[in-house]
Amino acid sequence: MNSAVKTTKRAGIDFGRALKDGVIVGIVAFALLGPLVGLKTDQNMANELILQNRLGLAAILSVIVGVGRFLLSAFIYPRIAARGNRSKAAATLAELEARAKVTRRLSVTGLIFLFVYPVLIISLFGVQGSIKWVDNYGVQILIYRRLLLFAARHQLSPELLGAVADRRHARRLLGHHSRLSGAAAAR
Repeated sequence: MNSAVKTTKRAGIDFGRALKDGVIVGIVAFALLGPLVGLKTDQNMANELILQNRLGLAAILSVIVGVGRFLLSAFIYPRIAARGNRSKAAATLAELEARAKVTRRLSVTGLIFLFVYPVLIISLFGVQGSIKWVDNYGVQILIYRRLLLFAARHQLSPELLGAVADRRHARRLLGHHSRLSGAAAAR
């Protein structure tokens, strides 16, 4: 009988726990989204502040979040855990070639995007309208790419990388606003 129970239950998937997890996350999502999305302030014709009820939208978004969490708990997380139990030596040659091919394609796509992005933005928004998109977002993309390369080179965790990025950004802002020299603000 014990072997019959094992064959009916799929390995690594606990639907009861996944359902409980999805319901709890859905309730928490509704508690957060209820006031933020479910209630909207507006003005009427007499210039008075009125409150519009949109709790249906908040409920729909909460159900989407709960179902997403259920799917993650039931299917995605067990698959990741099963994949993590494999040793690194168990990776086949085909898997390594597939990873190398994806990495190569991403590198080529990123390089093409690096040159096409400014031209595309200038053609869409004009020279004056493209300044925001090229200067601000383009520079941010290059900075975070540099930080990611730094993290990969020094084997830093993503949490530590985020802390480093936040600290550098804060120092630059403080240096700019307190009129410190560029060398003092960059340290």
